[in-house]
Amino acid sequence: MVARWVDIFGKSNVTLLIVNEAQPTFLFDEINKFLNLPTGSLNAAPSGSNRSLTMEEISLLLELNRQFPKERVWDEYEIFIRAGYIKELTDFVPPAPDKARLLTPQWAIDKANQLGAEIQRELIGSGAKIIGDIDSLGNASVPAGTSTYPDTIDIKTVSAAMLTFDQETIKKFPLKWITRNLKERALKQIRARSSRFR
Repeated sequence: MVARWVDIFGKSNVTLLIVNEAQPTFLFDEINKFLNLPTGSLNAAPSGSNRSLTMEEISLLLELNRQFPKERVWDEYEIFIRAGYIKELTDFVPPAPDKARLLTPQWAIDKANQLGAEIQRELIGSGAKIIGDIDSLGNASVPAGTSTYPDTIDIKTVSAAMLTFDQETIKKFPLKWITRNLKERALKQIRARSSRFR
């Protein structure tokens, strides 16, 4: 894709930003500089932390997936679990420091670094201007090892998940889903009342 842009627009007209996850404001800071805008003119929209799940939380999610009834619709899973409990956990509940985190097998790290190094060479070879740490593409450093999935989890983890669901969460429900369920409830009540007068 970058090579195509360079061919069409010329290498002097293509600039690449290598984002640094350790610097959350890096992308918008550099875009402001690139466009000659005052610092802070463009900012990321407010959002949660979007952190990784701990091994306990991953095990909880896997068990929820296994036990989620097949007869229930996807909307329910999306609302109550994926965009409900789990999203609230990752966005707003800091993990306890003693909780185990997901590890990456060494072979996967090596493969990612190999692919990253290949991409790095291609980007440098394109001649486009590069902003950021290009060397990071072939030099990923993450905790390595084999993860152990716990069979039981701390009650604090469960309570944290349950407490994330509050009145504010209801405001995020899709209107289509709410409307459909209200109609179904109304029809059930009408049928129940009409049956009493037969």
